[in-house]
Amino acid sequence: MITITKDGKYFYEVPETIYTKNARYELCESLGVGGNSAVWECLDNDGSSYAIKFLLNLNEQSKKRFFQEVKLHSQLTHEHFIHYIDSGEVEASEQRSKREKNKKCIIPFIVMEKAEKNLMEYIKEHKGITYSEYIQQFLGLSDALGELHKMAIHRDLKLENILIVGDRWVIGDFGLCSFLDDDHEDLTRENEKVGPKYWMSPEAINRLYDKTVEIVPASDVFQMAAIFWFVVNNRFPLGIVTDKDWKSQDIEICNVLLLGLQHSAEARIQCGSDFHKGIEEVAQYFRSSKR
Repeated sequence: MITITKDGKYFYEVPETIYTKNARYELCESLGVGGNSAVWECLDNDGSSYAIKFLLNLNEQSKKRFFQEVKLHSQLTHEHFIHYIDSGEVEASEQRSKREKNKKCIIPFIVMEKAEKNLMEYIKEHKGITYSEYIQQFLGLSDALGELHKMAIHRDLKLENILIVGDRWVIGDFGLCSFLDDDHEDLTRENEKVGPKYWMSPEAINRLYDKTVEIVPASDVFQMAAIFWFVVNNRFPLGIVTDKDWKSQDIEICNVLLLGLQHSAEARIQCGSDFHKGIEEVAQYFRSSKR
C-alpha cells in the first residue's frame, strides 16, 4: 500500500497497483500535493511514465466537479493541452487521526501525460526567452484556448498551470472550468474565489464583492495575455499597462497583448480563437518581413 498525506493532517492508503478497464498502473513517487488532490508518477503495462491525480477532497460537490473535469479533459485533443490518458476509481483506506479506525472510501483519479515542469520553473531556468522560441508556443496555446472556449471557460490560467512536455507548452488543470452549455451543473460555491491569485481578471476580482459579475471567455484571454506578457518581459502586467511598459523590441506582439489586457471585458479580445488570430497576424508579419 502507498500512503498519501492530505495537508499533513490525515492519510489515505491506496494500492501500489491501480487498475482501470484499459490498463494497469504502478505508483512510483509523489509529484506534489494540493488542497484537493495529490499527483503521483505511475508506470503503465509497457513501462511508459504518466502522472496520476487522486482527488482527496471527497465531499459530493468536489466529486461532481472532478467527474466533470475528467469528462471535459477526455474530450480535449489539441496538442497544447496536457493529454488525457485514462481515469477510474480505486478503493482506499482513510485515517483522519490516530484515535480513529481506518475507514474504506472510493477515490476517483485521472491519468495524464507527465510534464517535466511548469512555465514558472521554465522561465526561472531560461532567462530571456526569444521571439523564435515563444511565438510558436503562443500560437499553440491561444489556438488550444480557442478550442476550449467551444465548451468551457478555464478560469485558472497561470504560469503554474502551463506545463512543459518535451518541446510543447500545454494547458493543464481543468478543475475550475465552467461550462458554456446547459448540460453541466454550475458547482461554484457562493463565496468561492474563482481564479488564480495574482492572475485574476478584473471581473473575477469584482465577482468577490458582486456575485452578479460574470466570468466570461474574455477573462481567460486576460489571464493568457498576462502570462504571455510575463514570458516576454519577465514582469507581471499589473495595473493599466501601455507600450511604454514593454521591454522587448517585438512591439507588434505587444499590441495584441494590450488588447487582451483591457480592463473592461467588453473592450477586450473576446475569446481564444480571436486572440489566436491576432497572434497569427503578428507571426505572418514577421515571416513576410523575413525576420
